[in-house]
Amino acid sequence: MTEPAAAVEARLSSTPLRGWPQRLLHVVALAVGWGLFVWGWHDVLGQQWNTTALIWLIAGSLVLLPAMTIAWVLHNVGIHRRKGPRTGLRKVDESYRHDWNGREVSADFAALARASVVVIDVEGKRKVYRAGGILPAVPWTVTQTPLLRAAGSAVPNAGAAAGSDGGAE
Repeated sequence: MTEPAAAVEARLSSTPLRGWPQRLLHVVALAVGWGLFVWGWHDVLGQQWNTTALIWLIAGSLVLLPAMTIAWVLHNVGIHRRKGPRTGLRKVDESYRHDWNGREVSADFAALARASVVVIDVEGKRKVYRAGGILPAVPWTVTQTPLLRAAGSAVPNAGAAAGSDGGAE
């Protein structure tokens, strides 16, 4: 076995339980789990049922679910027979020329990789990515929301820092 394969096998193998306290905890957790399972079924079986609907549900499930599973397996087997086994990933165009909405993307990705702030603007039918100025780091919290402002203005969320609720009076 190669070294990486041995490392993966060692990482994926189960770890032994350490001592009697951990084993006792596992036995208690197992007993509680099975107890909840039995109690749940006892509760379910003690209810009044609409037997006609229940019989249709069980019969339909016993027929429909295996049929759907078999159809899916046969579909995949057919794909394998037509195309053969997968030998790698599909080739995809990695150039980012258009976004999901079909807008043309204009960006200098080398400059953006070095930028600490990236400004994204939509200009007509184009999405333009620009390296922005350096802004101070602001610790965002769930209660703060960024204010709509022009790029390059002062500190984001200045209203929240001053104690207001962002201008809504």
